Amino acid sequence: MATARTVPAFDPASFIGLIHEPDRSRLLAAGHRTKVPARTPLTTQGTTPSSLCVLLSGTAEAVRVDQGGHETRVLSYGPGDAACLPEVCAAVPALSTVRTSAPAEVLSVPARVFRQLVTTPAVSEAAVSALATLAYTLEEHRLHGSYGNVRSLVCHWVLQLAARSGVPQPDGSVVVRCTQAELASWAGISREALVRHLRVMRLDGLVATSRGYLTIHDPEGLRAAADDGGPSTASPNGVSRGENP
Repeated sequence: MATARTVPAFDPASFIGLIHEPDRSRLLAAGHRTKVPARTPLTTQGTTPSSLCVLLSGTAEAVRVDQGGHETRVLSYGPGDAACLPEVCAAVPALSTVRTSAPAEVLSVPARVFRQLVTTPAVSEAAVSALATLAYTLEEHRLHGSYGNVRSLVCHWVLQLAARSGVPQPDGSVVVRCTQAELASWAGISREALVRHLRVMRLDGLVATSRGYLTIHDPEGLRAAADDGGPSTASPNGVSRGENP
């Protein structure tokens, strides 16, 4: 007797989550599934993707590498999200490299096949919604980077990572798996600057840090800090509220 394949659970706001049956099953059947380890490239910066990669499980990140070899993390992806959607729709080279940040199952849909599927109303609406969300997210990151102070920028990225892959705890805290080097890359700042601001955030009771993990103890306080730098009661090493190191 054949065993039915388990249907993955997707965020309703993700690309796949926005597509209802039977169109979702049609899209899932149009590609092939592969289980890959962490740090597996899904797209390569400067290369036109041959397939649309959709995460069925796990997480991924988009990384931009400059001429000096410095990496800046740009976007994160979770189950149901489509990587390289703009590049596949427009048939243009990828602006960043997308790689898995944890073991993942990936659906690869050939670009030619996807461009046929996207003419159907359900897939088209999901693509438009996903592209609009992407544009909003990138603009939000740009505004935090351009007009916010460094503290609010760090808080913003901690919240972004928590929303994507944080694990809620019974006491209301949220645990995020992320190294200081990774968080500094997301925020686009030096690790030294990040360490100074994390120390202030710890003293303010917003977060706690351990090797490879960050725990959010005050989500509302962190959101307030992300909005405007937040009220800080501590300023060690000369880092005061609203100061840009």
